[in-house]
Amino acid sequence: MASGHSHSWHVEFAREYAGQYQFVQILPHQSHLPVGIPRDHQARRPALHPIPIPAPIIDEGYSSPRAATDLSVGIIGAGAAGLYIAMILDDLGISYKILEASTHAGGRVPTHRFANIGNNNKWNYFDPGAMRFPENFVMRRVFNLMRERLKIGDKLLPYYFTDIDKNQVLLYNGIRRSQREIDDDPGRDWFDDVPRVPIEFVKEGWKVWVSLCTEPFKAALRENWGKGWALLMKYDHHSTRSFMASAIHDDPIQKEAYPQAAINWLERMNGGTGAFDMAFSQMVLGDLAFNSPLSAVLDHGDDLKQQWFCIEGGSHVIIEAMLAKIKTKPTFSSRVTRIEPTDDAAPMKVTYTHDKATSSPQDAQFDYVLSTLSMGANRLVDLDSTNLTDGQKESMRTFAYASAIKIGLQFKSRWWEKDCGIKGGLTKTDRILRQVVYPSYGIDDPTGDAVLIASYCTSQDSQRLGTLMSGPNSTDEKLLIDLVLRELAILHDVELSLLQDQLVDFWAKDWYADRFTNGAWASFGPTQFQLLYPSWGQPTAGGRLIFAGEALSEVHGWIEGALRSGYWAVYKMLRAAQLHKELERLRKRWGLKEESEDDENDPFCRLMDKQVLYGAIFSAEEDAEKAKEKIAARLKL
Repeated sequence: MASGHSHSWHVEFAREYAGQYQFVQILPHQSHLPVGIPRDHQARRPALHPIPIPAPIIDEGYSSPRAATDLSVGIIGAGAAGLYIAMILDDLGISYKILEASTHAGGRVPTHRFANIGNNNKWNYFDPGAMRFPENFVMRRVFNLMRERLKIGDKLLPYYFTDIDKNQVLLYNGIRRSQREIDDDPGRDWFDDVPRVPIEFVKEGWKVWVSLCTEPFKAALRENWGKGWALLMKYDHHSTRSFMASAIHDDPIQKEAYPQAAINWLERMNGGTGAFDMAFSQMVLGDLAFNSPLSAVLDHGDDLKQQWFCIEGGSHVIIEAMLAKIKTKPTFSSRVTRIEPTDDAAPMKVTYTHDKATSSPQDAQFDYVLSTLSMGANRLVDLDSTNLTDGQKESMRTFAYASAIKIGLQFKSRWWEKDCGIKGGLTKTDRILRQVVYPSYGIDDPTGDAVLIASYCTSQDSQRLGTLMSGPNSTDEKLLIDLVLRELAILHDVELSLLQDQLVDFWAKDWYADRFTNGAWASFGPTQFQLLYPSWGQPTAGGRLIFAGEALSEVHGWIEGALRSGYWAVYKMLRAAQLHKELERLRKRWGLKEESEDDENDPFCRLMDKQVLYGAIFSAEEDAEKAKEKIAARLKL
């Protein structure tokens, strides 16, 4: 591996890209360009907006470092990243203000609680967003947060991907089977896929055919990171689908082209329609990170081998505990519309409006601004005067977020346990609902509330079902619930009238239609990670505007990613502000020792230092020669 300590493969992936990006960024300032770089590259920098008071990291002659207790920091967004940043700043003695556009904290970590209906009400909820947590070396920070910092480890409950008794249902091609049947004879064509799907694919099973694509890369990376990385990057232009469809004879990659019917089958058995449009490299590295097939989260039976948890009371318990911990509570209904540098003593002005049509814009002044908004939400903010790089602008426009919906239903009783014998786990199908998620909590509780995630869809499946989510009491949502009940009856082989009589309430969430998030989670397409991650790792506005959020972490798509990005955002701010004492405290108290984040000489820490320096200089200094001099001077320090 590239370093001697235990980093996830996602981390190594991110670090390789970030290092390459720094090289490209500095090219316009080189007098002698490397062979192969066009001479006119130097002329491609756009004119910069003036940055009156850049961060001290550029040149302390511009602005002398201020004491930490004198600083004011603006945090944009009260999701997991924003609240984590606030916790860190409290510990460092730095004041802050959190501006949140919505009426509540948590972002994509909400918990919907239904009205009481006379049961014990302990389990009367579901998680429309983050709902499950794998405990492994990748997820150290989120478990440290829950167990050590928030003291809510006693709220962790086992999460079951497989029904305890294997009674969960799989229904494909109109054929219904239990998980137990399939596990007893896994090589059988249970769903009559042959001859549409070649028989050899069905007999071997989807895991084998996915592994034939990913295993050579995984083996190469394990043996020698550098060589494995070079091999993987040869194919980074591929989506998962295009890689599978290609015949490749390039030692050690030896594979024939998969027929489209087989690829469609593999995608259908794994997840959402269109999921194989993601970058193939992401699939390989995700496989490495979790030491599992692509769809480990849907891999029946493996939950006994991996430690997965959910939170008693819902994932929003984490957010509530974070809110209770921080000293300065968020200012809600405050949508940021503009961020700009000024020549004021606190040189970053943030303009925001209250979430009312009649509200007038208000301004707040800060020394530094840390934005945790999603890419879609960032694009709605006027950042023109902060001097975003071309890479930042391009990725903000093009970067993909997953679409996802969840539909929660409240029933009078747990009919799926009583009538179907299903306890936890999930049902999968090629029909409209795609996945039904049974609660892992309240099992065998005679007074347990009956709340079911009747549909969890992603990709194109969610986009289509989401068209019926027009709001409570709408004609569309009546059609939606009628459809969901019909599909549940078919999946579970029960009478529709039973479900109609049992239904009490419902709540549906379409994340792509959410006006505050503009998507469910970061989902990289081919070559996107190599642009987005390193470009947004650099601050702008002379080092005073720094970005965070799960999309900007190597562990994107998880709360873990949001927390990691929050840590590094504070790190970069302290480095930009030249607050060495606080930086040391940050590393010692908040850095992960297992990944050497508490070591200032760690290669990744040094890379982050360069990101701060380059971002600050490139966004503030228009003169190429002066920029080069500043870089050289600061790198010597």
